Amino acid sequence: MTGLLVYTPLDSCEVNSGKKPCELANVVALDGLSITVIRSHAAVLFGLFAQTPRSEPPAKAGAGSGPFWLGIGNEAQSALYCVLTAVIESTEPVCVSHDLMSAVDRFGWHMRNVVGVQDVITLPFIAKIAIAGWNEGSFKWRSIPREQTQLTQSTRYIETSTGLLNDNCDVVPVMMFLTDHRAGTIGRVVTAVKRWRNANSVAGAQLRLAAGNVGVMAATNETVKAKEMMILAGVFAAVLVMCLLTFRSVVGTILVVVPLALVSVLVYAVMALVGIGLKVSTLPMVALGAGIGVDYGIYLFSRMQEFLQQGLSVRDSYERTLRVTGASIIFTGITLAIGVATWVFSPLKFQADIGIMLTFMFLVNMLAAIILLPALAAWLIHPHGLRAGQAPLQHHSP
Repeated sequence: MTGLLVYTPLDSCEVNSGKKPCELANVVALDGLSITVIRSHAAVLFGLFAQTPRSEPPAKAGAGSGPFWLGIGNEAQSALYCVLTAVIESTEPVCVSHDLMSAVDRFGWHMRNVVGVQDVITLPFIAKIAIAGWNEGSFKWRSIPREQTQLTQSTRYIETSTGLLNDNCDVVPVMMFLTDHRAGTIGRVVTAVKRWRNANSVAGAQLRLAAGNVGVMAATNETVKAKEMMILAGVFAAVLVMCLLTFRSVVGTILVVVPLALVSVLVYAVMALVGIGLKVSTLPMVALGAGIGVDYGIYLFSRMQEFLQQGLSVRDSYERTLRVTGASIIFTGITLAIGVATWVFSPLKFQADIGIMLTFMFLVNMLAAIILLPALAAWLIHPHGLRAGQAPLQHHSP
């Protein structure tokens, strides 16, 4: 049959299989390929490229039952894939420059061999297939020609709607399909792109990051990482200042802040254990949990300080504090924890993650105030307590 494209999917080609997407050359048989056929089947060609991992199973994602998805540029469907796009910007058309096409091809090959990259689709990748198609599908012709007319012939039927080039062919995206969108995978791939860019400067072209849904995630992760310490430092600085003004004691401030800091560190361990990433939605929750969690220590120590100033020992002061305000502290902590614990069962991942974090922080901050604060007080405060009129909270004498 002259002018017919025949597609034969391999048995191992399955969406979400975790395997490398099938090479187009392995599934395309060309017989008497003509210009008209290339143009009419362009959508099918690019439909084959979408055999990449989804963030949800096909049935849940509403992608249909077939193994192929047509329309790689569809925004609604592209959100289902882990796609990181680097953009090559040049001062001349890439389509007619052997040097630029070769540089893009080398970059695509480099990224294809990075751990965490499922496959890479580039303009030269398609052009080489087209060149082979014009030469009876021979693999020997799957290369970038040096002759400008052949380059033009290999790319002239690739539409801008494919997302592989713009009208002037001076902006060429490189689409990298990742195995997942975990922070470690994204960071590793972005680092590989930056290293290649620094080691392989291309005259007349510039490699920029990044587009695609993973590109947004990468930018978000970098911003969160840069602001994390600043936000937490601001929270703890405010707590330190207010405690110093309230208790007028360095030791009293330490007794309140140390348990709070310990729980703030432990919540990161819990996040790693249950698979909650540090992102725009979870970073404020760490600060919020610290801001609410400090209340327990303030409630407890403010009452305990009154008994210490009456000359009671740390033990007696703690026992009387528990009689007066201990029940209310425990009740408040449990009530808050139960309220946010119901969020864990929410179908919204954001709400479920927040529920886990806040439940842990409310409960453990309460326990730290009840258990750890008096233990530290017994070690840092004078064992005979404070006399009336005595300067509050003296250190041990050496």
